[in-house]
Amino acid sequence: MPTVLSASRSATPPRSAPAGATVTATPGSSTWGQSVRLRVVVDSTTGTPTGAVSLASDRDGALGSCTLAAGTCDVTTGSLSVGTHAITATYAGDGNWAGTTSLAISVVVGLASSTTTVTSSASPIVAGNPVTLTATVDATTGQAGGTVTFLDGTTPIDTCVLAGVTATRATCSLTTTALLPGTRSIRARFEGDARFATSTSAAISQVVRATTTTSVTPNPSPSVYGQSVGILVTVATDTTTATGTVTVLDGGTTVGTCVLASGACTVTTSTLVVGSHSLTASYPGDAGHGASVSSAVAHTVNANSSTTTVASNLPTSAWGQAVRFRVTVSSSTTVPTGSAIVFVDGNSLGTCTLAAGICDVTTGSLSVGPHTVSATYTGNGNHLASDSATITQ
Repeated sequence: MPTVLSASRSATPPRSAPAGATVTATPGSSTWGQSVRLRVVVDSTTGTPTGAVSLASDRDGALGSCTLAAGTCDVTTGSLSVGTHAITATYAGDGNWAGTTSLAISVVVGLASSTTTVTSSASPIVAGNPVTLTATVDATTGQAGGTVTFLDGTTPIDTCVLAGVTATRATCSLTTTALLPGTRSIRARFEGDARFATSTSAAISQVVRATTTTSVTPNPSPSVYGQSVGILVTVATDTTTATGTVTVLDGGTTVGTCVLASGACTVTTSTLVVGSHSLTASYPGDAGHGASVSSAVAHTVNANSSTTTVASNLPTSAWGQAVRFRVTVSSSTTVPTGSAIVFVDGNSLGTCTLAAGICDVTTGSLSVGPHTVSATYTGNGNHLASDSATITQ
């Protein structure tokens, strides 16, 4: 009887029904750049599934994958964009369990916070002069971008565009000449971007001093040596009246100072030497007004005129008797110095040196008869020469 051979085939067991997958997020609500841990649990009533799980967002796409250990695994991400995300976990299955996809969970990602500060390159400044305002925007989870608006009180000045300087800091600057006189309250407002919320700096005080115009006027002009000259200084502004002390200079030499009253004051001097002078006034400014220096004003001091007289102590004398001729020289201001010459009958009798405007020439050699006597002051750098009237000796 023939032998009948039979063969048996081992069948591959079917995979178990899909395992259940759930995903949770910690925290459930976050801000941009904050790390979110997505935990996936894949379970089954007949054992513990193994294999890979991938996570995805309806906004950002794939978020990463993890390998199950004891039925669970985590994916941590800090790259979720701002908005509301529907996140699902997809279990790929293995040789024993079929794959499955979890229900979506909602994760809300808000704008990250920012901190803005503002600084000024100089305070005080004078109105119309440039000042540079710098805004710095700091964030803990990244670098902010976009624009910053600078404010004077609540009034926008202008904007600038942020540029990064570190991983979490960005800055930009604005140079302006538009600030009006006064104490300005300056703030910087970061307008926010797709990742960071707007923020406004604390206010800083920016002192803006009013511009001033200083002028100088000497009177009289020209003047003569020794004459009192009043140098009027005026400090004009477009705002309140300037106060403080003004210095008047002759070239680089200080002539004097005066204190402003109603924006003006006068320096009086009688010490200007003969010649040409360049007068200026320097105003150093006060709390609300900027400094200014006047334009130079030319002033001429001329030599003063003089008056000379001559007198004899013995208008009638005997032959051989000593006669003293006294010369007196005066002016309208100071007492002249220098020399005088006494003439008898047109001929020089002698020269004397003035002391307190007076000097004497004495002679005992006059011939018998009448003589015509006069004196000439020769002048100096400050006083003009002059001739006396004649007298008879």
